[in-house]
Amino acid sequence: MAKKTFETVLKWNGGEAFRAKVEVGADGWGRVFDTADGLYCGSMSPLRTRQLMQEAAYGK
Repeated sequence: MAKKTFETVLKWNGGEAFRAKVEVGADGWGRVFDTADGLYCGSMSPLRTRQLMQEAAYGK
């Protein structure tokens, strides 16, 4: 399975928003990177990753 990548806007717990690039692995887990500096920010569960992919593709 090819790795899928999409971009979205996420918010930190403090409320500050940032543009993020999410790479989705074969297992469904999303690895989140900040698009401004390319730093790794964390990972998302397959359920949340799928939800964000749908929002990015079709809107909220």
